[in-house]
Amino acid sequence: YENPALSHFVSTDIWMSGQAEAEPSGTGWLGRYLEHAHPEYHATPPDSPVALQVGASGSMLFQGNAGSMGVTFPSTSALTRLAQGGAVYDTEDVPDGILGQELAFVRNISNHSFGHAESIKDAYDTGRNTRSYPGGNSLSDSLRTVARLIRGGLGARVYHVSLGGFDTHANQLGTHATLLRRLGDATAAFMADLAADGHSEHVVAMTFSEFGRRIRANGSAGTDHGTAAPLFMMGEGLAGGVIGGQPDLANLDANGNLVAAVDFRSVYASVFTSWFGMDPADLGDVIQGGVPTLPLFAGSVSTGVAESAQPDAFELVGLYPNPAQSTFTVVFDAPGSGPVLVRVLDMLGREVITPRPFGGVRPGRHRTEVTLGDRVASGRYVVEIRQGHSRATTLLTVAR
Repeated sequence: YENPALSHFVSTDIWMSGQAEAEPSGTGWLGRYLEHAHPEYHATPPDSPVALQVGASGSMLFQGNAGSMGVTFPSTSALTRLAQGGAVYDTEDVPDGILGQELAFVRNISNHSFGHAESIKDAYDTGRNTRSYPGGNSLSDSLRTVARLIRGGLGARVYHVSLGGFDTHANQLGTHATLLRRLGDATAAFMADLAADGHSEHVVAMTFSEFGRRIRANGSAGTDHGTAAPLFMMGEGLAGGVIGGQPDLANLDANGNLVAAVDFRSVYASVFTSWFGMDPADLGDVIQGGVPTLPLFAGSVSTGVAESAQPDAFELVGLYPNPAQSTFTVVFDAPGSGPVLVRVLDMLGREVITPRPFGGVRPGRHRTEVTLGDRVASGRYVVEIRQGHSRATTLLTVAR
């Protein structure tokens, strides 16, 4: 992207958000996509997570407009403890007395803070690994658990794991070689594990980092923060090859850095449309900038969300957030085509905002955002939606 930031914090936010701006919106590129693909998630949370992250707690990667779209574990060991025993922290092995009681209480609260514990444990118990993984490799440990959850049928669409240590300001040669070997060994074992029974056909692995390194070594036999960097993708559904060409060491920018050939948002957009099966017309909802897509995938390969069956009846699935402050989103099923009218009424049946028509509705599940405006006070309201002679209502709390 233009004018790349070389700060760890700013650059990480840019790559996590999918927005090439100095101040990202606070939502993640995968969070926005998953919210678009699963509009009912916040209103009627599923039994299993749609995304799972190991490490990097608090990142915005899975953050959507209305909340997080994934479950995050601080480490692989924490995920493994929950998967094996249904809890992350031991509430029995604590000291006697008040201190032990308080510690057990805090641990119990922490255990309950991890969502989808039952489905994760079920998938872990059902799944297995078919290949050995290299030892002494944290990425390998994470991918081993991910492969087992995939084979166990957890159903998460995205897994995020990480490998640190690439900030090689000193003694880069040996450190970098070791890190790339760990990356290669771990991903090779992961893909071989999944290939044993055909799961690799449905999985693509992708790497990304916040920035690259400079061309010239510094005085400590390392390299400092740079601009362009390679991004690796692995999987049977890929077309293969190098996209963007080899780095041109004779064509550098004014600061002696590599010139990027591919906007990182184009990679994200290509994953959405060619792998997850997203309609290109909807890309603007999740990726800003109108970036082009890339020929990353084989033309016949795609893993989208299966089209849901046509609803039998008009139904208000839910709304979120509830309580709401200034806006809320209505999720509904429509069995036929035709405009839908959304109304907000007070408890006496009076309209509190101008009714909003929602046009272009086809059979299926939809969502629409409603702005309350400044004149709607805190309190309880009725949200009503209509399509033709069909009508559905639910309660909304406004908290300002």
